Amino acid sequence: MNYCRTCLLSNAHPFITFDSDNVCQYCRKPPTYLYKENEEFVDILTKIKSEKKDFNCLIGLSGGRDSSYLALRAIRDWGLRPLAYCYDNGHMPEKTKENVKKISEELGIKLIVIDNDVGRNRSLFKRILLAWIKKPNPGMIQTLCIGCRGGVSGWIPKLLKKYNIKYILDGTNNYENTSYKLGLFGINEYTFNAFKGRYKPLHLKLAFAISKEIFKNPYYINPSVLFYGASDFIKGFGANVERIHPFFYEKYNASEIVNAITSELDWQKPDYFPDSWRSDCNIALIKNFISYRLLGFSDYDLFFSNMIRDKAIDRPTAEERLRQINHNLDKSIPQISQILRSYGIDSGSIQSFFSLMP
Repeated sequence: MNYCRTCLLSNAHPFITFDSDNVCQYCRKPPTYLYKENEEFVDILTKIKSEKKDFNCLIGLSGGRDSSYLALRAIRDWGLRPLAYCYDNGHMPEKTKENVKKISEELGIKLIVIDNDVGRNRSLFKRILLAWIKKPNPGMIQTLCIGCRGGVSGWIPKLLKKYNIKYILDGTNNYENTSYKLGLFGINEYTFNAFKGRYKPLHLKLAFAISKEIFKNPYYINPSVLFYGASDFIKGFGANVERIHPFFYEKYNASEIVNAITSELDWQKPDYFPDSWRSDCNIALIKNFISYRLLGFSDYDLFFSNMIRDKAIDRPTAEERLRQINHNLDKSIPQISQILRSYGIDSGSIQSFFSLMP
């Protein structure tokens, strides 16, 4: 396998190309992470705090690394009065649920837990995974999340309206780019990114590609899968609200974040997760395991590669961290088996699932 000399991406990555120096196109023209002026963020905070209400912003608190840190900063550093909501998608580890409760109590944040869709989402996951086992397609790994994305997006407008809130704080950072998933359907995201205003056409193309795969595999044909798949696509464009991204104003430092939330909030990662990032959902673990074993890379490869391009980490350190994560993914088979059994998936199907992994 051929790897980029600068980042961690290999020739297994869709549409990747290497120059004569063995540098990939993403590193030849790396994205410029223009961290916005801090003065602009100060102005935004002033505007939010001018809202004379019980809650001047909404934050999602999943119990994961970034949402926990966002809640900490909102109270400790920015002096905001957030309303926190936790969408229990049915796939949350117990330690994650404990994090949510503990953090909201420690910071004195009003918390709304939405667990209306737990049974539905678990049933959808089982149906989709069993269909995927019958005809595995790397691109269809992302459909394991059907039901969750629409559920999260669907509740935001209701909460904003009920509590008369204008702003939502989003904990997304600059390194969370997993658009390789488009490439698994033959869509070259690098070409699309060269043009502005192509967001909707790009997603329509993705929706068409996924729909085609669904109808090629009769095991996907189920009213709930089709309905909630379409609902997720529509709601995925997001609510009409002013969304603030605080971590676009400062360089993201994962080590500092983990140190802060563990020391100040007693945050804990579920033991069986390979890393603190995306440790708030069992499906994230399963998806990264599939990607790593089936494709030879996962979301972690892209996360660290983006950090390398932004000079937030050096390549040797990133390589070592990724090696440890992949080692932990390999060790997670017993835990993944236990998770699948908890969904009522029989031993034969679980054995078939692991037999697909090289």
